[in-house]
Amino acid sequence: MNILRRMVSLLLVAGLAVMLAGCASTGGKLPQVKVIQVPLMVYSLAVPNVETRGKNYIITSAMKDLGDEDLEFQEAARYVRNALSQRGYTLVDSKEKADQEVRLAYGVGEPQTTTTTTTTGGYGYPVGWWWNFVPPTTQTDQTTVYTTSVVLAAYDLKTPGKLAQIWKTNLSYESIWQTTPKNSLVLVEMPNMLAAAVDYIATNKGHMSIFLYAGECQAVADIKKQ
Repeated sequence: MNILRRMVSLLLVAGLAVMLAGCASTGGKLPQVKVIQVPLMVYSLAVPNVETRGKNYIITSAMKDLGDEDLEFQEAARYVRNALSQRGYTLVDSKEKADQEVRLAYGVGEPQTTTTTTTTGGYGYPVGWWWNFVPPTTQTDQTTVYTTSVVLAAYDLKTPGKLAQIWKTNLSYESIWQTTPKNSLVLVEMPNMLAAAVDYIATNKGHMSIFLYAGECQAVADIKKQ
């Protein structure tokens, strides 16, 4: 499993590099959607009549240490706006005009380190008139995995009384970082995550695993646009 995870990490880096190089060599024309074999976990729930609800919305931060006016949050909110526009949603400038309030949270979880020990058996082989024996060897490897997550939760603003949650979509995947991750690094990956999962946002499709989109394909550029 340790070797497999390292191979996946290398494929991710290589895939991004190849895609970026491909964009540069085509005179700015972006390639079509491509995926890499990195599973993106999607968990999406919604009320039964979610498609008939009004789709004007405002977006707010669900993170206590990052406010709505923070420039980092504004960048993340733009990605979400572009994803939701593909689902028929329209961002408005006030709660009075909105049907829904979409709360956004994102981040990188605490590191999870696993240790794997592999032991190979000893063996012997003849050398002339005598046998040479190689003793068993033991190798210990450690792998540190971080879970990158994006959570969108929408609340009904038009029904009087307590805000009722009408849909929630959670995106997450495991990655191997060479440096200490920061929440801002999620912004590098969020467009790829949203591009891959856009058809599942604000739906009632439950748990599923899909593949993460790679590099600067057209679908990712659509999420990044101003």
